[in-house]
Amino acid sequence: MGSQDTDKMTSKRKRDWTDSPILLSSLEQKIFDFLVQVLKDERRTTILRVAGGWVRDKLLQLACDDIDIDIALDDISGEDFAHIVEGHLEKSSEHSSVAVIRMNPDKSKHLETARIKMFDVWIDLVNLRGETYAETSRVPQIVLGTAEEDALRRDLTINALFYNINDGVVEDLTGSGLKDLSEGIIRTPLEPRKTFLDDPLRALRAIRFAGKLGFKLNPDIIDACREPEVRSALETKVSKERIGVEVDKMLCSASPLTCVGLLRDVSLFASVFLPDEMPKMDPLEFEIEEAPTRCSATLSKFLSTLESSELSLPKELRRIGLFASLLRPFGGRNVYTAESKPNRPVTVASHIIRHCLKLRGRDADEVNNIHICLTKIENASFVQNRVSLGRLVRESKELLPTVLLLAQSQNEDISAEKIQRTITEMRLEHAASLRPLLNGKQVMKLLPKLPKGPKMGEVCPSRPGFQKKTFTPQSLEL
Repeated sequence: MGSQDTDKMTSKRKRDWTDSPILLSSLEQKIFDFLVQVLKDERRTTILRVAGGWVRDKLLQLACDDIDIDIALDDISGEDFAHIVEGHLEKSSEHSSVAVIRMNPDKSKHLETARIKMFDVWIDLVNLRGETYAETSRVPQIVLGTAEEDALRRDLTINALFYNINDGVVEDLTGSGLKDLSEGIIRTPLEPRKTFLDDPLRALRAIRFAGKLGFKLNPDIIDACREPEVRSALETKVSKERIGVEVDKMLCSASPLTCVGLLRDVSLFASVFLPDEMPKMDPLEFEIEEAPTRCSATLSKFLSTLESSELSLPKELRRIGLFASLLRPFGGRNVYTAESKPNRPVTVASHIIRHCLKLRGRDADEVNNIHICLTKIENASFVQNRVSLGRLVRESKELLPTVLLLAQSQNEDISAEKIQRTITEMRLEHAASLRPLLNGKQVMKLLPKLPKGPKMGEVCPSRPGFQKKTFTPQSLEL
């Protein structure tokens, strides 16, 4: 997060939110007025409370492209209320649709949720609830609860605020949410050690929101994260998929370096990226305890390069570049498991992405490709070698801008912009789409005694190298 963004966030936190602080859009006002009218027509005393991030972001005046409204109900199920609202919408000749998402703990869906489409906006309807946890699982046992119980079971005080639609006011039932929002503090409603042992993922969420909002972790959160029991619970109770989702959100946030720095400072970096179950790996150039600092440093240099460079990366290339820079200290090192094959080594970076974070296989492949391409940009003179430069374009494909910027971040003598200009001047920008002059079948026809496998690979790739020396747009037209 830049200094200007931080200043804006700080100024927003200085507001007094005690008197009707929520500023509704015309569409939000229309939705809420309709729901209140439904209650009057049905003579119901149900209290409708918007919960979670919508309230927080409204108070901070954070822009949001999508309206994401979760409404908690105190005396009726979400499904029953959705059908009541649907009937009133039909009477008003408004199109509506109702869907019910059943409870599915395996997918982190712990409570049945009804969804209704009102005025082209999907609204989630749930019951107020309380939770209890078993020692070995972060999947809670759900019970219907009061508004106070629902607020206290949430991860952070700033996420436990309610907007009471009936009365048009904010409810701070933890007693700390508004104050923490104003002062920029990340705090848990209950004692953080118990909160994190119940659901260790909340420790990562605390870090993510601290980075996203530019807030500070309350000291007791830092102390709790550093406890061995909490670190162990994060490794054993939380699915790798859920950890991966949080890490992905951290790196794609406005302050990825802050998030990674906090993971390091609260001693959770190893639990996320290098858990105890990590298989044997090649010796590193540094002590494993140095990994958090080294990974933070390569990420920091990449982010600085992105800010100063004339080249810009689209969202997905930036994302994969952040992962590649973060894991760069492990580049060229492999892991060894019972399933490892001598001719198909698995890199440390790939294992972290595929197994520790359970992200897409494509993410692991692209990070590996970036790391391999980086080894080929040894120095600034690399730019003068047409064949080498053409191979880089061909092998990196759409990842080329990310490779160049990451190379520049690691070597100040390398200029991503200069290499990109040279590629254009040498007319190599389309080298990735070049095909070999001879494909495998044609080579086998000409050289029937050539064995398949590596020998075939030695013959076919040499053709694009020749093409890169002689390629011009005119030669394509011929």
